[in-house]
Amino acid sequence: MTTWPSVELIILNWNARHFLAQSIPDLLAQNYPHFTITIVDNGSDDDSLAWLATHYPTINVIASQHNLGFAGGNNLALQQLTHPFAILVNPDMNFPPNWLQEMIRPFLTDDQIGLVGCKLYYAHNGHIQHAGGLIRPPRAVAHHYGVDETDQQQHNTQQDVDYLIGAALAIRQAVINDIGLLDDNFFLYYEDADFCFRARAAGWRVVYTPTATAIHHESPLANKGSDFYLRHMMIGRWRFLLKHYPIDLLLGQTIPAEQAWLAQQNSASHYAAAWGYATAIHHRGLVTMTPDQEKQLLTGLLTLWQTVWSAELITNQFNEALWTTAAVEERPFTSTIPLLGPLITTFRHWWLHRAAHPFIQPQHQAQNKFNHLLTHNLAHISHQLEAQKQQLTQLERQIKASKTETDIDWVGLRAELDQTATRVNQLAQRLTSQNRPS
Repeated sequence: MTTWPSVELIILNWNARHFLAQSIPDLLAQNYPHFTITIVDNGSDDDSLAWLATHYPTINVIASQHNLGFAGGNNLALQQLTHPFAILVNPDMNFPPNWLQEMIRPFLTDDQIGLVGCKLYYAHNGHIQHAGGLIRPPRAVAHHYGVDETDQQQHNTQQDVDYLIGAALAIRQAVINDIGLLDDNFFLYYEDADFCFRARAAGWRVVYTPTATAIHHESPLANKGSDFYLRHMMIGRWRFLLKHYPIDLLLGQTIPAEQAWLAQQNSASHYAAAWGYATAIHHRGLVTMTPDQEKQLLTGLLTLWQTVWSAELITNQFNEALWTTAAVEERPFTSTIPLLGPLITTFRHWWLHRAAHPFIQPQHQAQNKFNHLLTHNLAHISHQLEAQKQQLTQLERQIKASKTETDIDWVGLRAELDQTATRVNQLAQRLTSQNRPS
């Protein structure tokens, strides 16, 4: 007779009340003897908390005032874990009744199995989404086995894999005791790969099991063409690279491969890449290296950053409307005089181009060049301010987490940044609302 250990199911929710109405009943209907459900609300601004209190008042809820990201939100529950096993669960999932039993079964066969993941299907077409994952060097590109394939039992063998996605991830408590919690410096993406790599480095097995299956309704935020997806994927990938790839590989293969990849990408990917490179520059200390190697790494990252952070990128991707409205244009002359108006307009237009246009046109061109340069600089400053605000938020979290006493005036710093950002926006608005000469 099998003795089933107790399990805590941790659902991380952010504005997903409509999905909870489907996933919670599926989980409560599991044919497993010993489990509890904890919902971490990650700063939702829909009615998730009120809905939960009304419909599921006995379910344990941990409410965060802010969106802490995937790792930070799940850590609120993992740090209080009292069960021998936990399973991270996305709210946008559907489960058959035997899912939980099949997720735990592999753990009972080998004490060195630390993490278990299941076979996931896309909701919209029934194809496989995930049958385990691998990370491809030298750029640490994440890939799912079986992705978008019709399931013909080609991925029905239990096997060890590089990583498992966090949408449905079973964790042995002993792994957390050994390697710690999820790295909450990953806001979204690659935190699951990082956790799996850390577990494997400590000697734990990371296992995909095909007998546990679920359906995954991916969030619209995960749209692979969105700015949100691209930016956070690049930031997460580069943090993962710095944490897990040796410096020789980064210098000899990763940076050259990244440069070649950039040449084939559009401006949206370039913008996302710029965030990744800026993050890597800031966190390059994660890599073990000599001072000379650090200089080479910094040079390589700056070269990548400069490749994508160009005037062309800023113009085409983010400030097209601003640049258009900032251009100085001639106002067409009109006349409301009856009958003679069209004749006056035609004569005025002819005279302007004959007498004044040769002198006005160079001024227009010079003014446009100046406006374009000013707009470029304003955009650059604006993005730098946004990056500084994010860095300030991360630093504030790190200091609070370490409980270090400090005299840093966080409110004052934020106010100064906000005032500067407001001033930049005011300058941009003045530029676009200028009186254009005729």
